[in-house]
Amino acid sequence: HINNQFIVPLILISFVENAFKHGANPTLGNSFVNIIYNIDNANKKIHFSVTNNKPKALNNLEKDKVGGIGLKNVQIRLNILYPNKHSLKIENELDFYKVNLTLKTI
Repeated sequence: HINNQFIVPLILISFVENAFKHGANPTLGNSFVNIIYNIDNANKKIHFSVTNNKPKALNNLEKDKVGGIGLKNVQIRLNILYPNKHSLKIENELDFYKVNLTLKTI
């Protein structure tokens, strides 16, 4: 709850966890995680993005080992809790992974 904008508790945590799990690993060299959280009071929307780099070692060695269900579960929850009230865009590029989420607040 920020500025009378409400969202379902913990709906964003899987995106943050994935960014640190897959991008911020000091054993793989330089890494970054960028988190942006914006409140649009006028339109009653929240914009959230998480970007992390994908170290080449992880792309090559761990690609098939990581297969959690966290992202799928969040997508299902968003469809149930925010039907026609959210936008989720995922960019899975060679060097980075980015999630952009917009939610119409409750």
